[in-house]
Amino acid sequence: MVSLDADEAIFDNSLDQLENEYLGLGYVAERWAAWETRGAAKEVPGAIDFINHVLDSGGKIAVITNGDAALEEAARGNLVRLGMRDDRRRVCILGRRVLDTQTGNPDEWQRYGYKNDKDRRRRLISEGNAVGCWSKDLDGSARASWNRPHQFVLGIGDNVLDLPKTTQADARSNGTPTLVFGKDYFLIPNPLYGSWQGNAP
Repeated sequence: MVSLDADEAIFDNSLDQLENEYLGLGYVAERWAAWETRGAAKEVPGAIDFINHVLDSGGKIAVITNGDAALEEAARGNLVRLGMRDDRRRVCILGRRVLDTQTGNPDEWQRYGYKNDKDRRRRLISEGNAVGCWSKDLDGSARASWNRPHQFVLGIGDNVLDLPKTTQADARSNGTPTLVFGKDYFLIPNPLYGSWQGNAP
């Protein structure tokens, strides 16, 4: 199982950033939703080939994004438009829901020790309880595939929060000793925005 971030790891949203800069705007949620729905993002070079290689090799992909859960189908449509082979049994896309956030689910955050908004979704997938993975299942095959435990063997993202149970402060201090860059996790440089700063040599 490979965990992938979406924006700036699969989708190149630099055109949206350029449009916002031209209009003198920062991040605006309504504009972002319209951008996602518009389907104008390009591919981060090699991302779709990599996804299809994982699928062709019998692997599975979990796209865990902090985009709104209401945009999951738009994200899937954009992936297919860019050339991803669509197979709901092996590609799950999970956006952020209120229950994923500390504000919306403080008891669970404390119980499981979540440190970022993606930790809950990673846990649900690993336990086989990520209902969103089969929410559009028409014949039961997606549910049969995802409704069982999974182990993440690789993570790819552009931000420190794409690492499990990690914060920016953790990355600055002692990092994540259980994860090895170049083996367990790959970081895609993000020239647009984000949070990443490790220990300086």
